[in-house]
Amino acid sequence: MFPALTESMLRRALRQRDLRVNGVRTGTDVCLHGGDIVEVYIDDRYLTPSVPVLYQDDRILVADKPAGIAVEGAGGLCALLAARLGAPLYPVHRLDVPTRGIVLMAKTPDCEKALLALFKDRMLTKQYQCIVLGAPPKRQGIVETGLNKNPKTALVTICAPHAPGAKIAKTGYSVLDTREGRSLLKIDLFTGRTHQIRVHMAYLGCPILGDDKYGDRMANRRYGADQLALCASYLALHPQSGPLRDLAGHVFKIDQPFEKEWNQ
Repeated sequence: MFPALTESMLRRALRQRDLRVNGVRTGTDVCLHGGDIVEVYIDDRYLTPSVPVLYQDDRILVADKPAGIAVEGAGGLCALLAARLGAPLYPVHRLDVPTRGIVLMAKTPDCEKALLALFKDRMLTKQYQCIVLGAPPKRQGIVETGLNKNPKTALVTICAPHAPGAKIAKTGYSVLDTREGRSLLKIDLFTGRTHQIRVHMAYLGCPILGDDKYGDRMANRRYGADQLALCASYLALHPQSGPLRDLAGHVFKIDQPFEKEWNQ
């Protein structure tokens, strides 16, 4: 219906009531009929998101994915960058649509295979930064639990490590700063489960700012947080051999991803 818009753009418009049906501003509580005229108002920065390229050579491309777009699919990060380059790109890992941060892509199928092997063998280091409500019980720690994803609701919940369908998830955290009822954290990701950081932070009693799915909607509104304050801010590769061995120790990072939000 709206080929130029992603699902996240439409959800944002519905949430903010930035649409009109037959000239009347409305939200989600309206039934559409044949012949109705639907107008959607989208901020220009969401229609043509800026995608900084952090690094590229003839094998890989590393980009800073904006929050609100998918990695794959029409209008996604790969499609936007492939159109810019005039050549295909192959993503080797994912970030949730509302999560900003570093995404690594291959430029050739052979390089894709080599990068996937690095991820499988955990020959890399991934870190995130996030702003949470409140503060964790300790200045630093590790959360290790079982996680279970409901296939019908797509919600992830904490469960016993050996429960049916459980997957072990391990998250490390360090508090960088605390102010005005919020904390800025560095996150070390030891496993890569769906919604892992979001669920573990909520489990600690300090959900991520802007997370309406696992967090505190009223507090998010109070702080004016309309985006998830989670960023994949650091990625280091550690290949020991093979075609990417010259990238050993290569670090890609986003410095102070929440400088504006934290200091406002």
